[in-house]
Amino acid sequence: MIDTQVMKQFLALANSRLTGDGVIIGGTLLPLLGINHRVTVDIDIINLDFKNSVDQTIELMDIAQALNLPVETINQAGSYYFSKMTDARDNLILLQESEKFKQTMLDLVSEKKNGKQAEARERILKLESAITQIK
Repeated sequence: MIDTQVMKQFLALANSRLTGDGVIIGGTLLPLLGINHRVTVDIDIINLDFKNSVDQTIELMDIAQALNLPVETINQAGSYYFSKMTDARDNLILLQESEKFKQTMLDLVSEKKNGKQAEARERILKLESAITQIK
């Protein structure tokens, strides 16, 4: 299990060692949003440079190993789904940036721009409800 402290260490190392742009998703995103209510079992960082993703995945695994986490902690399944989203790159929010790497998240209300207001509002309400329950 990966707690908030280890996740923050991981993200700091990723920010200093990776290059390009990455999207943080799942439980990996929560500490960056100030939500420290649970542990997670994997690390979800999508590399937006799909041609360079193998090298970046190996680097993520090296970081995991340096923190005594199993290399299987790195979950790249999100990359598949992200690659199928036609406008995802247009709907990213910058979280952190180093000289070489940007950590971003997907804008939860991006569907508003595409005429899917009801779906976007439902996502926001679920997120707000989850955050309220944590507090």
